[in-house]
Amino acid sequence: MSVNIGELVRLCQSDDEKAIAEIITRYKQLIFTVAYRMLHNYELSRDICQETFIKAFRNIHKLKKPEHIKTWLCCIARNLIYDRLRKGHNPVSLNQINEPSVPDQAPHIRKRVIIQKALDRLKKQDRLLLILYYYQGMEIKEIAHIVKKRPANIKVALSRARVRLRKELERYENELLS
Repeated sequence: MSVNIGELVRLCQSDDEKAIAEIITRYKQLIFTVAYRMLHNYELSRDICQETFIKAFRNIHKLKKPEHIKTWLCCIARNLIYDRLRKGHNPVSLNQINEPSVPDQAPHIRKRVIIQKALDRLKKQDRLLLILYYYQGMEIKEIAHIVKKRPANIKVALSRARVRLRKELERYENELLS
């Protein structure tokens, strides 16, 4: 289906099953990845992804600007993720991560684990901003819409989140740079 996003959303609002399937296909990886980076749990992230789309399609008629479907889906996912975190879901601990089976991958995997654990120690808002900006490549304007803040505030918040992440990574500086 090669329809622009606005038309696709309008078709979804008319309960077009092909359009709904296309929206899910386009955005499921994004929603899953954001959830997984925040929660570190594959099954829980799949559940969040599924809940996001269920909630979205139940309320698709409320979406005023169809071109904002991506950020709207991310807002729904963010709220579901925050609910899970409030209910006490804790990210995976270092002891739960299995040793890599390929020895030459060990340093690379170790660096990723160090960075992820540093992200985990940040506040959920900082973590979300960094994930959306660096891992998902979203623009400041999109992130601002998701977290309901002005773009200027997002720039400041991202800068502060980077400083806090850098502080968390200080003791691993030599290992990360090697």
